[in-house]
Amino acid sequence: MSYFSGYLALVPSSTLVLRQQSGAGCSRGTFALALLAAELGFLEKLTFLQAAGLGRYSSEALLVNFTALLVVLLGASVVLYVTAPMHNEQTHGYSAVHKT
Repeated sequence: MSYFSGYLALVPSSTLVLRQQSGAGCSRGTFALALLAAELGFLEKLTFLQAAGLGRYSSEALLVNFTALLVVLLGASVVLYVTAPMHNEQTHGYSAVHKT
């Protein structure tokens, strides 16, 4: 549960930082590496639990697997949100004023 709460604390700040930067390729790479590190943490937890005798389809193994899938899906949604073009309807500038 601490992984999930830490991820939720990271998402809003990371999306704002990645959206505001013009050349955010380095930040995107760092975010992807953080997601990979989280997934490796889940894999390590499952490896040690299986070595201790945890069943392959036990409730704890399924919980860790679904949490890892949730992290992947939330991470993918953040990456898609950041890389999607922003739609801005406000025009910045001046236009002619027509008198009637």
